[in-house]
Amino acid sequence: AAGAKIIFIKSITGIQYMENGYVQFIYPGSEENHSGGIFNAIKDDNTVTFNKKENEAIKIRDFLAQLPILQGRFEGTIDLFANKGEIITYFEGDRLSGKILDEKFIFVVSGKLARNADSGDGWYNPIDIIGKNSFVNPTNFLEKRRLILSAEVLTEQAELLLLDKSAMIEILRKNPEVALSVDTRHVETAKAALERGVDILNCTLPLTRKGGEELAALAAETGAGLVLLHWNEHENSSSVPMVLANLAKQVRIALEAGCREEQLAIDPGFGFAKTREEDMAIFRDLDLFTPIAPVLAGLSRKRTLARVGGADGPGELLGASVAAAILAKVRGAAGVRCH
Repeated sequence: AAGAKIIFIKSITGIQYMENGYVQFIYPGSEENHSGGIFNAIKDDNTVTFNKKENEAIKIRDFLAQLPILQGRFEGTIDLFANKGEIITYFEGDRLSGKILDEKFIFVVSGKLARNADSGDGWYNPIDIIGKNSFVNPTNFLEKRRLILSAEVLTEQAELLLLDKSAMIEILRKNPEVALSVDTRHVETAKAALERGVDILNCTLPLTRKGGEELAALAAETGAGLVLLHWNEHENSSSVPMVLANLAKQVRIALEAGCREEQLAIDPGFGFAKTREEDMAIFRDLDLFTPIAPVLAGLSRKRTLARVGGADGPGELLGASVAAAILAKVRGAAGVRCH
């Protein structure tokens, strides 16, 4: 419209809707736009115009805002995402593979898809069925993939949100509110992730094992954050003193490789080759770990919580996960992992 104006509902005698993008309110004294031209319409102060691209951006923004990982946060980032994406309707039997899965981050807005692992010879193996709010191709973050994904639409229609991969990473890289992390034990994957703007390496390979020192050296060279994990499947037990000693040793290895203390955090590794009793002992004594380095506690939806509370699966562990996160913070954790 040309400007702000109040039109009382009781005075409206008609509404003219035109497919080329505007709604015009008719009331005594107004002039109808009989030409149907959008440029004439926008000159009338009783006309509301709509832009398809703007409407789609609003729909994308609303969709992203209700995702659990973004809900109520990073509004500026969400707006940037919305301007870089598009929603496309696919139909039953349509298949996504190859280039589109490589170049786009794809989310399910509505409908259901079957994800498959391509064998490369024309056959594929079903992985799972995903629905609304699902991230179709998380393997897109990996430089070298052991799994080649494809997806097929199962429902009559499915709306998919396609976000340009390079644009999304660039937005996140420039946004000071967002720190990107990657879980990896492979140096090449870590290098590729850091080149794409990742800030933190969640090292799933203990530095005490072969290849660990290379990851520490990479963190030292790049200044990336480094989370050190206790996971020693070769030990017969993971008592609190043993876990403390192992993480302290990993911190020393990282410092000797050139890392600074402020780059480091430790993860006691709840659920990693540990019994429920060992997990609970570590949890009770979590404050003993804080002098070594800031603690990242990863109890979210772990099997230990299911065993303690009698839950049947991860879907029933939201309450227990929240309670564990709060208690971990009380006991000195600097952060928590959430799944």
